Amino acid sequence: MDLVRRDGAERSQPYSYSVVGFLDSSQEIEYVQCRGRCQHDEKRIGCHLDCYSSISIETFSQTYEVTAPDFEPSHIANCQRSRWLRSWLASIIRRATHSRLPLEVCSDIAVRALDQQTSRRMAVWYAERKCGEFARNVSQVALSKKIYVRYAYFEGTRYIARLTNAATNNRDILVFDPLSQTPAARLYVSSDHLGIRQLLFVNSSSKPAIIQEPDVWWKTICLGIAWGLPQAVYKHVRLEPLCNAELTYRMSVVPCNHPTTTAYSLCWNQSILTLHAHTAGENFDCYHELRTMDESALWFYMPLRVGEVVTEIWKCDGSLRSAIALLLVTNRERSSYLGVQPQQGWSRSKWTLLDRPTKSPSTIYLMKTALGSLLGFESPKPDDHNPSPRVGWPTSSYPKSRRHEYFAWTSAKLDDVVDIIPCRRYRQGSKTISGLLLRYIDGQQACVGQIRLDQLQNPICVDRDCKMWFEFSLTSDGPIVSGIEQSREAPSLSKGENWFRVDWRGDLEWWYSKRQCQLSHQGRLSPETMQ
Repeated sequence: MDLVRRDGAERSQPYSYSVVGFLDSSQEIEYVQCRGRCQHDEKRIGCHLDCYSSISIETFSQTYEVTAPDFEPSHIANCQRSRWLRSWLASIIRRATHSRLPLEVCSDIAVRALDQQTSRRMAVWYAERKCGEFARNVSQVALSKKIYVRYAYFEGTRYIARLTNAATNNRDILVFDPLSQTPAARLYVSSDHLGIRQLLFVNSSSKPAIIQEPDVWWKTICLGIAWGLPQAVYKHVRLEPLCNAELTYRMSVVPCNHPTTTAYSLCWNQSILTLHAHTAGENFDCYHELRTMDESALWFYMPLRVGEVVTEIWKCDGSLRSAIALLLVTNRERSSYLGVQPQQGWSRSKWTLLDRPTKSPSTIYLMKTALGSLLGFESPKPDDHNPSPRVGWPTSSYPKSRRHEYFAWTSAKLDDVVDIIPCRRYRQGSKTISGLLLRYIDGQQACVGQIRLDQLQNPICVDRDCKMWFEFSLTSDGPIVSGIEQSREAPSLSKGENWFRVDWRGDLEWWYSKRQCQLSHQGRLSPETMQ
């Protein structure tokens, strides 16, 4: 990575990028990333070495002005960008061969040609060409006249290039007419990290049907009344911080107690990153957001029963006033602890009641930052008559751990289980079983370990005449579950492996961290974790 002045005329020595910081070995100066918005003078821009070497100093400033993101895009946005780059290169190859090659062959060539370095160089080349078409200008439009927009495309995405009251050709599209029979009272503006995508002028009675998209954020502007002083046009949202972070003012929506909600998931990676409401037939984009892709991210899953709704939401704080877990309490007098366990020596009583949702559908707002998340609620702050909720704590001891290693704990009954669904993930290139989704004879579900719906395997029907055997592999980071079998007798062992027997009765406890796990059943423990 290079640090470059905005005019591109001065660059630093190369550094290895890290979100923590980096060291200038020549001057023995340590640089750290600003927490939140940078307020310093003489800002520098971080650029890949091959990106900066591919662009001329003359065009750097203009290219940066167009492509500089307002916020760090998610992993999903970067994947969409890579897919577009491959399709764009495939179209160039097809034109160059005068359509003699099938599109599938051109696409395959593009995939093979675009390694990481080539992708960056192609992206810079494309950006230089496109940015030459854009001229920066500031203009005004009158709301008393018709308003037209002109669009521009960048990396396959449509953005608004300009607004005007006078259309010059058919490229200018009408979006607002002051003489319309349904006068507009609000303006909805959608944008992503690069620019404005859409303007919607609507009246006060209409609510456009919009599907929430990753990295696309909406703002509301009131048009109905002219005030002598600026007035708030947004609904009041009560923010509850889960970590010490600067506000980003980008709020995503989490449905609460919606009839289509089947489960909730929470992701923790040094702080609570996201809360997600699952629905039947959904895609799994929630698992591919920034930082949740890291192997150190821990996922927690709470399946819902028929007619079950959340009635209380609590947070549990750790030692540094940062939430380590949320507790969701339901109308079935059931509570699910979603987060890491308090470490030895920590208090278990640092609880705060965040909200008491009604049984009818409502909305939880989620503000994501680089350091964690904040939750937002439309309801007033609830009265906290009880100092702490009822929580099921582990019966087994906290496993051995390294400094700053956090363990999560889950438990489930094994009686009346009819089938199990392993959750298998890749860790450092090897397959491991991170958890089990259990289904019972009455149709209910529970889970132990870490569950991600995009990593579930085929169900295994339970044979109650057999025992369940967990295959443990001993790695340099500690023991992990590498396999599972049903058998009357212990399966044969390979070098460096152990089998842990579990009968189909009692409770199974599953401890896990980002690098190792430990099971407990009827007083017996699986291979001991490592410090």
